[in-house]
Amino acid sequence: MFALVHDIADYPKHFDWCENACVLEESGRALTGRLDVLLNGIPFSFTTRNTFSAPSRIQLELVEGPLRKLRGQWRFVALDPSACRVELDLEFAFAGSLVGSALALGFSGFANRLVEDFVRAARVSA
Repeated sequence: MFALVHDIADYPKHFDWCENACVLEESGRALTGRLDVLLNGIPFSFTTRNTFSAPSRIQLELVEGPLRKLRGQWRFVALDPSACRVELDLEFAFAGSLVGSALALGFSGFANRLVEDFVRAARVSA
C-alpha cells in the first residue's frame, strides 16, 4: 500500500479523478509532485511536498494550488505480512470564492473516498 500511495506518477493509471500526475523533484526521503484532478467537472491542479518513512508514513504539505491549506498524513499499520490498516488524516481549506466553494464540496467527497480508492487499486494490482 505504501508503494501505491507513494508512486504518484502512476495515479492516472489507477484513478479516474486524476488526469495527470508528475514528480517534480525527488531526493532522499522527500518528493514534490503535481496532480491534475477533475472533481465534479471542475479541473484543478495542486502540488505537494511529501516526506516519507517507508513503509509506515507519508506526510504531505501544500506547495501550490487553489487551496489555502492542505496538509496531512498517510499511515500504514502492519497487521500481518500481507495486510495493513491504511489511515489518512487531511486538513484543507479553499479560498472563499464561488469556485473555491464548489471545489471544497468536491474535495471533501474526494478526501473521504481516497482510502477506498487506494484499497480498490491495490486489490486490482494484486
